Amino acid sequence: MLARTGLAAGFDFGVHPYMLRHACGYKLADEGQDVCDIQYHLGHKNIQNTVRYTQLSEGIRDAVNWQDKKQDFARESIMIFESITVWQAEDYLVRIQSGFFRTCVEAEAFGKQPLLLKRDGCRLVLFGKKTGVELDEAYDENIAVLRLKATAITKATVSDDDYEQVALRIAEFDQVPELASFGLLAYGVNEVTELRVVGHG
Repeated sequence: MLARTGLAAGFDFGVHPYMLRHACGYKLADEGQDVCDIQYHLGHKNIQNTVRYTQLSEGIRDAVNWQDKKQDFARESIMIFESITVWQAEDYLVRIQSGFFRTCVEAEAFGKQPLLLKRDGCRLVLFGKKTGVELDEAYDENIAVLRLKATAITKATVSDDDYEQVALRIAEFDQVPELASFGLLAYGVNEVTELRVVGHG
């Protein structure tokens, strides 16, 4: 529904619910909220997931201040970059929209590092393979689960067209034995124009 609303509003990029969560984190950071308050508000178990909002918020604020000096910010947009990882679990693929980064290089570096993916209740957690440190988390609204079509099971090589999206929540993964463990298959980067709440009323 949100994606359709974004298209109807004329956005030339995909809008998803997790963007609203990120916008809330950035707004709280911009207002000077304490990082522990933001962590509590967003429900992060690891403070490192929250610190990203404050770091990115500072970078956006610097860019906005510079743009204000140059021209009217209302007509400007700031690009941020979203890291995408794709995980394979037998006949399933799980596509995860990870965190937002200030540069394409940072977003790509996130996907390139050795990662592990584990399920923790209603979230998927990305860990550094070497350090075991939690790097990011994913919820139902920022994942897509795809299953290999029955017609493609016997194929020697498969393509993206051989998969179909399935409605499966993270909490339901334990009902599918194939989704017990994951291997990183690919990573990528999306350019995203930041959505900012600048006022209300």
